[in-house]
Amino acid sequence: MSTSATQPSGPSATRDSTREGAGIVDAEPIGVQDSSKAGTSAGEAPWRAFSRGSWDWMPMAIFGAVLAGALWSFDGPISAAARRLALSGDVKRELDALAQYGQGSVSVIVAIVIASLEPERRRRLIDWACAALIAGVTCAAMKVLIGRPRPLLEDPGILLGPWGMHPVPTGEPGTYILAHAWEMTSRVQYALGSMPSRHATFAASLSAVLWTMYPRLLPLAAGLMALVAGMRVVTGAHYPSDVVIGMALGAGITTTAMRRFWGTRALDWLWRTFVDRGAAPALGHVVATETRRLGPRA
Repeated sequence: MSTSATQPSGPSATRDSTREGAGIVDAEPIGVQDSSKAGTSAGEAPWRAFSRGSWDWMPMAIFGAVLAGALWSFDGPISAAARRLALSGDVKRELDALAQYGQGSVSVIVAIVIASLEPERRRRLIDWACAALIAGVTCAAMKVLIGRPRPLLEDPGILLGPWGMHPVPTGEPGTYILAHAWEMTSRVQYALGSMPSRHATFAASLSAVLWTMYPRLLPLAAGLMALVAGMRVVTGAHYPSDVVIGMALGAGITTTAMRRFWGTRALDWLWRTFVDRGAAPALGHVVATETRRLGPRA
């Protein structure tokens, strides 16, 4: 008499056999929590899910703060030396073009390329957009709260905070006005908004998207981020510590947002709250797609 093990039947068995035949395993993508731990319930607001395990930014923040502190005493001499570099001709034009990496038009082009080549991953662009928004708002707030004069004002050791005032050129030769960093004029916002660097923040944000979605691009993405940061110092727009803080800010927020699917979670919550309460969350599909693309967590 032969015996056989009892096999499950029904839709779940068919689905499991199909997944096994396709080589799909129930594993988490790199840096992604199990959905039961990540706050995927229908009625949960996204900010509650964000708070769970979302500390990927901490090492970058600590490293950025330590490095910026180490550079602080040398900001003035390094900035002065960098501004004396004589860039000209095609070299200058090429570097100026590459220095726009991470800014609006370049980011749009990268997003179009990702959506065109990997349409099944286009929802990841929502996570990127969420990260860029948070990083941009945080950067703008820090500029006002820190109030550091740009290198053109030659006060590298000054942090005004929101209450301090500093002379700002009016545009007329030899004419200055006293201003706070929070005053909403373009001239003041530029002159007293040195830390952190917005260009470095968005360059790091794009790089974090690339190295999260395409780990093999890590060296290229990190190199382009560093190039943007260096050019901001060479052009006299920022001190070295400004770009370090900007890179840590952009990379920290975006790495966390991409690994924790902040944009996807937020859109799921908004859609189920205001449009269709019975809609299935997209998070599970996005996580499964990333699992197949990147493999299980090491």
